[in-house]
Amino acid sequence: MKVIVAGAAGGIGRVVSRAFAEAGDTVIGIDRVARPPDFKGKWVLRNLAQDTIERDVFDGVDAVVHLAAVPGRGGVSDRELFINNSATTYSLLEAACEAGVNRMVVASSISIYGTVWADREIAPAEIPLRETSEIRPAEAYALAKEVDEAIARMMCRRFDVSVVLLRLPRVTGVDHIVERSELVAANPSEGHKELWAYLTTDDAAEAFRRAAMAELVGCHVITVTSPQPLNVINVAEAAREFYPDTPNTLKPGEPGFSIEAARILLDFTAKTVIDS
Repeated sequence: MKVIVAGAAGGIGRVVSRAFAEAGDTVIGIDRVARPPDFKGKWVLRNLAQDTIERDVFDGVDAVVHLAAVPGRGGVSDRELFINNSATTYSLLEAACEAGVNRMVVASSISIYGTVWADREIAPAEIPLRETSEIRPAEAYALAKEVDEAIARMMCRRFDVSVVLLRLPRVTGVDHIVERSELVAANPSEGHKELWAYLTTDDAAEAFRRAAMAELVGCHVITVTSPQPLNVINVAEAAREFYPDTPNTLKPGEPGFSIEAARILLDFTAKTVIDS
């Protein structure tokens, strides 16, 4: 398989690119910064929010994986973040579709539900949060993700392609997750805005690979988190403390986000769980 990874110089992008390469796939990296030393494939230096991508870049490409974005609280103004991220998604997906690529995977985020980066407390619509739950963006990053998902749906209608949108929690290495778990142990409020969800970069890479290979038709939103919360917290109980007015049907031991779609559509369950 020949795959383009946009945002290939980022923390997740580098791991995703390596996972495809180790599986024997041909990887083309696109980013606005120079090629990382450990990236061995073709590199296309482009600012996707501003630059045109030549059609021949997509020659023979089977799938496009889109990870290029300014992250939440990315050190720029809200206006700049929103314009950059939305324009990047539109430009990349349109160029890929016009070139005849019919399979794309886009990084979305659980921040779309409104709770994660908001300056004030935003309660989730329900617990567990599902792909069909009401979204409540309250800041620029979450709003840009809502727009990304709308762009994906439009591209599916316009070009009759397949797009998988992976709603991700904070994605980091194991060491950082262990540190966060220790913080949660001392103060459970540390993780409540994310319902104590997490995902390792290696598990995220596997989810992106499976999504790129999945024989799906149309646009699909799929939440991907670890099946176990930070510090093995009882989300059902803890969520009632922080969000007492939110409908809560969780059972003890269940995560705060439904991950059934990932199991059904991608045959994916995150392997790495942090016990403490």
